[in-house]
Amino acid sequence: DIEIDFLIFNNSKINYRISPAVVKSAKNYSSISLGRFKELFDKKIEQQFIVHSKNFNIEGDIIKIPSYMMFAAFNH
Repeated sequence: DIEIDFLIFNNSKINYRISPAVVKSAKNYSSISLGRFKELFDKKIEQQFIVHSKNFNIEGDIIKIPSYMMFAAFNH
């Protein structure tokens, strides 16, 4: 099972890319769903996001972003 809360996509007709995002409210969480999603759609993924209540952090190829920064990150 894969649980992705949001899919953000670009408008490119030539190089269509998606950015999956999951929202986590718990203090401890994992990114298993993002990993499984990447296994299936790796060539189409631009960025991966975890939206949470902690500080901004980049861990590997996953951007962990506080909810108050969502608009800036997804509006690029």
